[in-house]
Amino acid sequence: GCINLSGKLVIPDSVTTIHAHAFGDCISLESVQLPASLQTLESYAFYGCSSVNAYSISADNTAFKTVSGVLFSADGKTLWLFPAAYDTTGQSLLPASGQSPDSTHVPSDHEALPLYTYTIPEGTVRIADYAFADFDRYYDDLSLVLPFTLETFGRGAFENTAALCQITWNGRLQNIGEDSFRC
Repeated sequence: GCINLSGKLVIPDSVTTIHAHAFGDCISLESVQLPASLQTLESYAFYGCSSVNAYSISADNTAFKTVSGVLFSADGKTLWLFPAAYDTTGQSLLPASGQSPDSTHVPSDHEALPLYTYTIPEGTVRIADYAFADFDRYYDDLSLVLPFTLETFGRGAFENTAALCQITWNGRLQNIGEDSFRC
């Protein structure tokens, strides 16, 4: 992997395409600023970037936008990329087993983890291939609330998502892609 890249990665405006595995296993990256010129982002472009907590992109980009660090298509209909180390700061926390949340406490193997909830915005119709792949928070778990508008999970959408422990939806889901929940 690219162990020498760390902190914030700023991709230059000359880049229009980021190919699969371009930044694979860059475990020290914490955030990624995508260029206004970006038009194509292939699956697995940031796979294994286990410390990325947010993506950002210029408001001038015509293909993508970010909402609270999560990458969506510009029209908001496709969730493209969820950060592997999504920053749960400010997210709703459901304490495990009635415990009060304590961000300084690291649970033992026998304790239940705090459960954070991320609600995918209404209007999202599709979760792209491998969008949540490799999501693995070490000291908290994630619950997803899916919008009524969601119709499709892409291939491998939730591949290797050890921290994803609950999904809630009451919508019109029609298609679950191959290997969507492969561990």
